Amino acid sequence: MNPKINHPHPNPPSSRGNVVELRCPSLHFVQGRLCHCEAQSAEVISAPCMRLLRLPPYQRGLGGCRRLAMTLSAFKSTVLPSRGRGYNKLFWLFCGLLIAVAADLFRPVQAGFPLANALPAYARLFEKQYRYRPGCGLCHSRGGGSQPTDFGKDFLRAGVNLNAFKLIEQKDSDGDKVKNYDEIQAKSNPGDSKSTPNNQGDWLTKVEQEALPTKELSRLFHNIEQFSSVEGMLSEAQISAVEEGLGGNLLDEDKVPTFYFAVQPSEGKLKRVGVASFVTQPATKGDLIAGVAVNLEGKVTKVLLIKHEEDKRLEQDTFLAQFVGKTSKDPLKVGVDVTLVENQEVASQAVATAVRKFLLITQAAFAKRKT
Repeated sequence: MNPKINHPHPNPPSSRGNVVELRCPSLHFVQGRLCHCEAQSAEVISAPCMRLLRLPPYQRGLGGCRRLAMTLSAFKSTVLPSRGRGYNKLFWLFCGLLIAVAADLFRPVQAGFPLANALPAYARLFEKQYRYRPGCGLCHSRGGGSQPTDFGKDFLRAGVNLNAFKLIEQKDSDGDKVKNYDEIQAKSNPGDSKSTPNNQGDWLTKVEQEALPTKELSRLFHNIEQFSSVEGMLSEAQISAVEEGLGGNLLDEDKVPTFYFAVQPSEGKLKRVGVASFVTQPATKGDLIAGVAVNLEGKVTKVLLIKHEEDKRLEQDTFLAQFVGKTSKDPLKVGVDVTLVENQEVASQAVATAVRKFLLITQAAFAKRKT
């Protein structure tokens, strides 16, 4: 019998992507992770519970959930003879494990812009908490933008903010029998089991300035080939000023912005002609990251959506071009001075808020102090 295609789980995963239900005795997969849960009272023939396996959108090429379930069932029926209820459970559990492993191995990296480059603030939040700068190997298995280490995965699950580091201090992410906090204090890598307090390895000697995201910066600044960066840290007064203008609280990463300057040769010197940054803003389907560029007069010159899971129309120039020329004096409110994407009011406002947040942060960071 083919697995049913519905959602009996009391807390089903997001409606984005496809969901396949697999019969198994005590395990299930949610968003590619193996989890334990109580047996549910779903009406399922000859199975104690139905479990959910969420397939990412890029696996829809298989034809969707139903086609995948039917294919697996057909393979089992034609190639493998039936050997009883227990054998059926083991078969479906094996299929779930196989698909989950494949999903993890072949999960695509965000196109065009490595996450580590987009968000250097996380390394700086670590530095703020523990007083030294970590290497990319803390959260990435093969350097910035690669698959996360077990410490990186724990950091993601804990909330991806300053407090997340505290929440996972008592865990042993890399399984070397030393708690994360003890490794951090000893300056060994809690994301690498080969790095221990007695043998830290060379992970800190590889710490260097993150490579400039020149590809995206070139999209923000046309005909500019040279860039520089400055890492900022907002004071309490600056944070208060930005939050007052924004009408809401800043994220932890907003408080440690990285500014990217577009520079051009002028009279034998390099002259700054604009500044940009990459801003994180919560939206309807998770955080989005917007690249915002302004000129020296504080006017927006370009906006890009670098990473998001919202409606594709939000990344089109027909929507983003309306922000060009805006300044920190503009309210950037949907229905006031921002035209929304149809049926996407919340997501449209999230983009507008990201733009306004950068304008306010830039104003606070670079405004001339009164004497």
